[in-house]
Amino acid sequence: MPRLYSGCGQAYTAKGDLMNAFEMYKEFLTQFPQHALAAEVEIALLANPVSCEKHESFQNTVIAEHFLPTLYYHCAQAYEKDKNYTSAIRMLEKFLAAYPKSCARLRCRSRVGSNTHRPGKSGWSRNPCAATEWEYE
Repeated sequence: MPRLYSGCGQAYTAKGDLMNAFEMYKEFLTQFPQHALAAEVEIALLANPVSCEKHESFQNTVIAEHFLPTLYYHCAQAYEKDKNYTSAIRMLEKFLAAYPKSCARLRCRSRVGSNTHRPGKSGWSRNPCAATEWEYE
């Protein structure tokens, strides 16, 4: 069964059907998180943009604690690359709030500082580590 989910995910990805690919990869990881192909499937899931849109669907799954920090950080980087700074900051805020002791926290904090978008005021960014503090970049 794990190989079926993985193979279907790959086939859907090749066809451009990213939603069904997402579903296959997610099903694989939630049912077979320790399988030998899990790392490969996780990489494919991170590369699928639907994962960022549907990140909340991983809450309360067996892979949430392991996968969500990576997903939040990956999505923030993808949004930043696309110059979607509002979404990038939102993902980093979720990351910092959910995983305050993560080893990637310092990298995340510096990433947030590099985003300089605030609707209506360019040059300002919200510091998620101090929820009420706005700082000029």
